Amino acid sequence: MKPILFSLFYLMASNIYGQEVEIQLSQLPVKNGLIYKDPGHITGLVIKQEGVFVRANNDSCFATEDGLVTTTFNLGSSGYAIIIMPTDDKYVTYSNLIEIAVKRGEKIKRGMFIGLLKEKNKQYQLLYMLSNNSGNVLPREKHLEYLKSNAAMPGF
Repeated sequence: MKPILFSLFYLMASNIYGQEVEIQLSQLPVKNGLIYKDPGHITGLVIKQEGVFVRANNDSCFATEDGLVTTTFNLGSSGYAIIIMPTDDKYVTYSNLIEIAVKRGEKIKRGMFIGLLKEKNKQYQLLYMLSNNSGNVLPREKHLEYLKSNAAMPGF
């Protein structure tokens, strides 16, 4: 869990505005989302960003694949987070939510509405993380590959 908590700190402390767009997402986990290149630092501290930040003009967040909700938790002023297990060896974390629409133990389907994102500067920002069953967050490149292959949903 330590990598997840570190990334949640990063979400609270970072500001990615002004960064170059790396990927545009049309449908999942948000409609019309943008992923910016890794900012790589916080005010002089060089750190490695875990997961990816997705910015959107819409506050709705959707599941990127079928799975089981393993955990939901309150992060205080940083909102809520949801962890979904789509397979036995992978977990997906969605955080920076102001409201969650799923419960622990609930089975969800790809494209299902799972929560509302917090607003910051008239935009919404999701911290999206993939981790293995040991709790280690996968490299950024794996996130980008995964989102590129799972972001579109026919008829959505």
